[in-house]
Amino acid sequence: MGRQCHDHLLVTHDLKEGFELGTRLLVFDKLRHDPQAPEAYGAKVTYDIPLRRPEAAREQRRLALVG
Repeated sequence: MGRQCHDHLLVTHDLKEGFELGTRLLVFDKLRHDPQAPEAYGAKVTYDIPLRRPEAAREQRRLALVG
C-alpha cells in the first residue's frame, strides 16, 4: 500500500500565528474589482512566502510517514 500525502490549511488573521505555525504563508490584498464580472468576489495574493524552517520541515515529514 502506498503512502498518502495530506495537506493542511490554516486560515488566520494573525500574521504572527501564521509565521509560527505555517510552512507557507499566503497574504491576500483587498477585494479585487473586475469590471467584466462585478458580482464576482475574490482577493489577490500579494505575497507567497515559503517558511521552510528545519523543525517545521521535520514535522511535515513525520506527519507524512504517520498518515
